[in-house]
Amino acid sequence: MLRAIKSIAKSLLIVLISIELCGFPGCVDNQTSFHVNTEDIVISSTGAQGLPTPRPFQSVYGNITPNQGTTPNGIYSYAGNTGLLATIEFSGLAIPAYWDHYWNPHQPCGRSHLSGQSNYDFGPWEYEYANEYTGNTETFGWVCLHYPANMPPASTHFAISGQAPGTLTLNGAGLSTTYGMPHLIVYSRGGEDVFEEDAISVDPNGASATFQFPSGLDPDIYGLSVANVDSSYQYEYNTFNFLSIAGTQSFSSPVGVAAVYTSTTYTDYQGYDIDGDCEGYSYYNTWTTDSHYPIVTQYGSGTVTVGAASIPVGSNPTAIAVYGSGTSYDSWDDTRCNGGSSYSTFPSSAIVANSGSGTVSILDLNANSVVSTISTGTNPVAIVLSPDQAYAYVANYGSNTVSKIDLNSNSLVGTLSVSAPTSLGFHSDGTLWIGSGGSIVRADAGSMTALGSTGTGGYTVLGLSQATMNNNLVALVSDAGGNLFEHEVDSSALANSQSYSPYRAAAVSTLGTYSIGGSNVRAYSSTLAGSPNPLQLASGALADTQSGGWLAVVPTTVGFVVTDTADHADLFAGTTPGPVTSISVDSMDHVAYIAVPDSNELLSVPLPDR
Repeated sequence: MLRAIKSIAKSLLIVLISIELCGFPGCVDNQTSFHVNTEDIVISSTGAQGLPTPRPFQSVYGNITPNQGTTPNGIYSYAGNTGLLATIEFSGLAIPAYWDHYWNPHQPCGRSHLSGQSNYDFGPWEYEYANEYTGNTETFGWVCLHYPANMPPASTHFAISGQAPGTLTLNGAGLSTTYGMPHLIVYSRGGEDVFEEDAISVDPNGASATFQFPSGLDPDIYGLSVANVDSSYQYEYNTFNFLSIAGTQSFSSPVGVAAVYTSTTYTDYQGYDIDGDCEGYSYYNTWTTDSHYPIVTQYGSGTVTVGAASIPVGSNPTAIAVYGSGTSYDSWDDTRCNGGSSYSTFPSSAIVANSGSGTVSILDLNANSVVSTISTGTNPVAIVLSPDQAYAYVANYGSNTVSKIDLNSNSLVGTLSVSAPTSLGFHSDGTLWIGSGGSIVRADAGSMTALGSTGTGGYTVLGLSQATMNNNLVALVSDAGGNLFEHEVDSSALANSQSYSPYRAAAVSTLGTYSIGGSNVRAYSSTLAGSPNPLQLASGALADTQSGGWLAVVPTTVGFVVTDTADHADLFAGTTPGPVTSISVDSMDHVAYIAVPDSNELLSVPLPDR
């Protein structure tokens, strides 16, 4: 697929998609047809794209470009509506040839900011792509791209399967009941129409429509489109959105989580028995399957769950990280000349912080067993792996240290003194960053020596991660009043000039309090002091960034927030049955695993990523 962005506007863009199925020497076009598709997509300013959603009921038309010389036989113009599935096929056209294509999107897609693109022009209600060479069996696509900050509001973008609200309200413009109630279409990730219904009410100003919450949706991400009924009693596109339906699994006090990705390649073969030697060859068939699952620490029972296995570790396990590369091979014979084999790759090991034992456990994920237990310091609460996964670094809040663990020898090889470390992360230059109560310490990860410390304006840093696409530091912080914020900071400025100046400081929730020794303390302090029922845990405060770093998933005491780190805007937020203690993102499967210990649940939240 060749995708060329033809315009970049302030709030959204137009994209031309062209797929040439016949364009090489010797290829003979034997059809005179092509498709036109129309879509909406959320996009980051870095170019990372989110979930495509069909943009239905669009008027598209075109005509062959005049004065282009000899042209094939066929029809010289087309016109039609892309309909419910946002696609239409035109046959019998004079192609291959140069064509002028037009689109009426019913809602404007922005103003032109083009330079040197004289063949492309558009106004508020009509878009033109002129003099485009159009081949046989080609797909010509119009795509409206929207920045997260300009997404239409909705009453929610998230629900837990089996726990959905009663209604869903979606914002639009000019929504009307004059000729009928607005119509909602729900699309699967692949663009199939999976649910439809009419609105139950419309705002008097036409700014929103309310629907019964869509029923029967399996856990996944869905695109939404809303259409008005026009004076001809036909549907006309009005607005779009998306909806994430989370799956849920039951665990006993799940606190830490790590996403695991495995890949298995299967080979199946069949042969002929010739003179008893199986010499005849029939065929080989090879295919690959992927598997995605979470590994979960269970705080109360002192165990780690890996699939169906439960592995005893130390007391009150919290943070967990997986690493290494394991393989397994298996083969079988169905008959004397038929059989097959499988080859799997998976993370081979995991390291677990045991906050109640002052240790870390090293796990063999192939044998599902503990192979080593290493003393670190009091109350280990956070773990980060070096970029090459040769070392693990552990924040020991209670003993004011950070431990360096050699993952080849499974031994403690270094210690750095840091006051009340709460969180860890790696900068792109290879330095180790350590969050604490009021500062971020930068350290040489090799020699375990401090390089400098930068104040955070009184904020306690509960979690650190780096958005690799734009080099921003993403931090979850709490102020003295217990208010929780997501900060996005220029990490280069922090490293070079020791300046902590967030691009964005968004309040995400408020921390509660616990009683320790008769005194009320903030939730993070209570957790770090060893509370048996953590409300907000430093080890999971910010667990991952997604899709090359354009999305960050931030936990709160009431749920989570998904934010676009490039444009410093929230994409959506979700409410959970209790506070979130840890998040791990499986970027291959576009899912965030979210631990909610108060309700003994682990959520699998689909993300609106491409």
